[in-house]
Amino acid sequence: MGNAQLLSKKISYLENEIELLREERDEFFQKVVQFSQEPFFRIFNNLIDVYVETDLDGKILIISPSIEKHFGYQPEKLKNKNFSVLLKGRTSLKVLFIINDNNQNFEATMIHKSGGLREVSINYQEIRSDPLNKPIGLQFLIRDISKIKTFEEEQKKLQYELIEAEKVSTLGKVVAGIAHEINNPATVIQSDLQLLKGYMLTLQRLIDSNNCSTGEFKEISTKMSNVLSRDFEASRRVTDIVKAMKSSYRPGGWHLVDIHKEIDLQLTLLNSKLKNKIKVTKQYGDPAECNVYGSRFGQVMMNLLSNAIDAVPEKGEIVIKTGKIDSFLRITIKDNGPGIPQSLRSKIFDPFYTTKEIGKGTGLGLYISKDIIDNHKGSLSILSSKPGEGAIFEIKLPHSKRI
Repeated sequence: MGNAQLLSKKISYLENEIELLREERDEFFQKVVQFSQEPFFRIFNNLIDVYVETDLDGKILIISPSIEKHFGYQPEKLKNKNFSVLLKGRTSLKVLFIINDNNQNFEATMIHKSGGLREVSINYQEIRSDPLNKPIGLQFLIRDISKIKTFEEEQKKLQYELIEAEKVSTLGKVVAGIAHEINNPATVIQSDLQLLKGYMLTLQRLIDSNNCSTGEFKEISTKMSNVLSRDFEASRRVTDIVKAMKSSYRPGGWHLVDIHKEIDLQLTLLNSKLKNKIKVTKQYGDPAECNVYGSRFGQVMMNLLSNAIDAVPEKGEIVIKTGKIDSFLRITIKDNGPGIPQSLRSKIFDPFYTTKEIGKGTGLGLYISKDIIDNHKGSLSILSSKPGEGAIFEIKLPHSKRI
């Protein structure tokens, strides 16, 4: 065998050995890569949220298996489709980003494979190339928040029902007094009608007898005038009460109201509780208007004023002040009752907490009042309270500003 043949065989042998080494190398590298990526895929395949990678046009390149659990789609069937097929209205990513002012966190509505809609929270960021740091794609993390939204809606509904229940409870406390307030002038008018009837018969008899002196005529006229004046005042009182009731309970929606008139309306409704034992001093500042929702602000004033009336002793006093601080309207209600001990001040806005006797308080008035004012972007707090010196509650509301 010549040298050339031996050399050829050796070369062939070496080539075979090199090929085997390459195969072993590739197999080794494959195992290394698989080993290194195993934690990633284990996490990726068990994601609770949905992970999506797209190119800059929105074409889906990678999508986690969790898409099937939350939205019913098989991941492999969504690859190379546009992300917009998952969105309500097939909204493109460009439009979606514009709608949400390019915020990297926003909420959207996605379509379930069954056709139903799901509320989702989306967080996204750009994928950038290392050398040029240019965006080459997008990655999204999507969370189904439908249950959270449903819970929030139920919570709002329960809160509304709670507010309405407290409104009925509060109104129930003054209904008897309002009925009494209306009944008193109504009784006066009814009684006076009998007097007027008698005066009219007397006057008619004198006229028919042609024996009506000037003195008698003036006397009867004076009596009739006094009765009519009294009846006009009684009817005005009934009108004021009815007007206060109608104005105090508005339909839903935002209304620009005069805060001073609103306070006066609630005082009119509470007049039977005030009677003559409590002096109300009103120290109103400049005319003040504020946007309030429905009759919610009136409900707050009713609660605070009712509490103040219940707190003050015989011949007590309530002082109501209004003014402005920066962009806020400020209302304070001060009473000269026993005050609130320091140990209880942190509890009085808690639901179902009350210092009143069983059956006389629900423990919801201050809790709901604070919630209402908070929802108006304002604040309700105890400004001051010392045992034996009464309490001062403070309300701050945005001045003439749509919430």
